[in-house]
Amino acid sequence: SEFTNIDDATSSLISMSQAFKDLEKGEIIDVVNNLGNNFAISTDGLATALKDSASSLQTAQNDFYEAAALTTAANTVVQDPAKVGAGLRTIALRLTGTEAAREELAALGEDVDDFIVTTTSTMDQKIKDLTKTQGNFGVSLLDMNGNYRSTYEVLLDIAKIWDKIAEEDLITGENRQNALLEMMAGKNRSNILASVLQSPEVLEEAYAYAIDSEGSAQQELEKQLESISGHVAKLQNQWQNLWAETANRDVINFFLDLATSILKVIDGLGIIPTLLLGGGGIFATIKSIQGDGKWGFKNRPHFKKLNMPSKTVHNAIITLGDTD
Repeated sequence: SEFTNIDDATSSLISMSQAFKDLEKGEIIDVVNNLGNNFAISTDGLATALKDSASSLQTAQNDFYEAAALTTAANTVVQDPAKVGAGLRTIALRLTGTEAAREELAALGEDVDDFIVTTTSTMDQKIKDLTKTQGNFGVSLLDMNGNYRSTYEVLLDIAKIWDKIAEEDLITGENRQNALLEMMAGKNRSNILASVLQSPEVLEEAYAYAIDSEGSAQQELEKQLESISGHVAKLQNQWQNLWAETANRDVINFFLDLATSILKVIDGLGIIPTLLLGGGGIFATIKSIQGDGKWGFKNRPHFKKLNMPSKTVHNAIITLGDTD
């Protein structure tokens, strides 16, 4: 993933695992990996957002796939996983309309001035009234048995008629969209909700990808390992060829000494992250240490014996540094 350290990655995984205890950790990793690879959110961004919202979304009847899809859709426009996580947590709590939800939001530092504690049936009716359109009796918070539907289901239904609500409001002079946003998300988090409601296709597609993620992380890991193995094999093969074709051991020893010196520089400067991001980093670092921009190969006896111009060696190393 794109996590920069193991502590953040572990913390996020633990939070998600505690909220969605019915899933194995491997399943959770598969989902965030697959969505991170295919949508406008990074793996660590998705995991970070879910770390903040997972518990509230799970309590609001969302399974992990729905929670991940909501996060992905919300981040499509906002592009700020931390705010997305806080926003989805706020939406899930506000839709319950309970005193406990109000107290939790206040403890989290959210604005609750417009939060009205109400009964489930009253909240359900308010949502229905604001989402009625021609030929549609409105979206319900409750299922046929009177239980809360998941936040994902409710928001997806509203998203599918979001544009229709706007069209009818132009005719009637109402502003139901704004009323819905403020009631469900509050003024400070309305942009998060708007991002979800404006992207029903992303919401559905992200959910489809989430439930079809089995094995995605393992497959990606295997590709990485195969890539590393391939590069190592090429290096070994080239090294064998060098030994077979080069009679001058002084030249080989020079390259061995050079490699040893490079590794010492890397270890001393702590530039491994730079190396992982691009092969050219190592050579740029060595060149900057030299200061004068010269590699000093002219005085190397090994190259004099081979009659190799220093510029040729310099260009060869630079070329190597620019490869994968």
